[in-house]
Amino acid sequence: MRFGLTVLSDPPGALVDLDGEYTGRTTPAAFTGLSGGNHTVRVRMDGAEPVERTILLDHDDEVVVEIPGLASPSPGLLRNWEQNHYGGVYVDSFPEGAEIYVDGRKVNRKTPDVIYGLKEGLHTIKVKKEGITFSSDKERIWIEKNAIARVTFTSGNAELTRSLTFESEDYAQKPFSINGRYLSDRFPKKVEVSGIGGSYITIYDGESYRSYRIPAAVESNDTVDAVFSDAPCSLLVTSAPAGAAISIDGFQTGFATPYVVDNISEGKHLVSVSKPGYITGEREVLLTDGSGDATVKVALEPYTWGSLEVSSDPAGARIYLFGRDTGEVTPHTFHYLDIGSYSVKVVGKSGSKTIEDVTIVPYSTVECHADLAGS
Repeated sequence: MRFGLTVLSDPPGALVDLDGEYTGRTTPAAFTGLSGGNHTVRVRMDGAEPVERTILLDHDDEVVVEIPGLASPSPGLLRNWEQNHYGGVYVDSFPEGAEIYVDGRKVNRKTPDVIYGLKEGLHTIKVKKEGITFSSDKERIWIEKNAIARVTFTSGNAELTRSLTFESEDYAQKPFSINGRYLSDRFPKKVEVSGIGGSYITIYDGESYRSYRIPAAVESNDTVDAVFSDAPCSLLVTSAPAGAAISIDGFQTGFATPYVVDNISEGKHLVSVSKPGYITGEREVLLTDGSGDATVKVALEPYTWGSLEVSSDPAGARIYLFGRDTGEVTPHTFHYLDIGSYSVKVVGKSGSKTIEDVTIVPYSTVECHADLAGS
């Protein structure tokens, strides 16, 4: 018979080896279709000794491994991590010090900064700085849960853009990204493409990542029939620290560093690695068939963060950060928020309440309670 096994660790985010082989997964991780009998689970994390457990699997089971010497951010993070509905974005600019706007609302943050607690989905990020003209002052981004996207604004003349319609007979209704940025678009679709030379489109068909170079001769309002090549290349992605989630051209691979990602086409690709508590790292690579495994190494920079526990009476009220619905309801604890002052809005069936100047402090949990019973 076949069974399932869920591996949890305290703290989460540990690399998981199963029966002596690295799975490419980090905790919490769920495995299905395992044979009955003994299995060896080994979890490891930078700064601590690996911990190994032998599991007799005769039913769907779960193992929780404590890693000595490493403190968990909060007991609630251990089991609720996969149920989160939000992620974040690291916003940078050159020059720094630009005001940040999320979905048209000023969030009282300046670049560079991590804006964490945004609901999974499409958002618009805008920056403003007196006396500075940015080549593009507004970008759409896709937020993945438990991950941090990255967007950078630079000063200069406005970027040239083309409005192009992309079609693909072989990949109708399949998702695609532009220049490594996924925005939930599917074929056929008319989109704005920045830049003239070097732009590319990538599709993910569930197994492979195939890019297509957009011809420079294509003019605005043209229709492009994208024809994608085979995907014979592989890419070894590593990071310091290890255990960072890997995405290729905006598509989550489901694997964590260090890992070899197969089935990638020749051409340009944007590789991103994301780990909670760190600023996401990105590298653009140019792959060629026959060159062997290419390698991408990324050093991740940590940022100082804290946690926010939001509760209400009655419970079940929607929670807003940065003026936006986070997708969570009370009670809920947000981890990996950048330190600073927050405005927390709680909206229930019987009313709403906004608590101003909730200050997040480093590596601690701040409690925020809203009494809606008398609203």
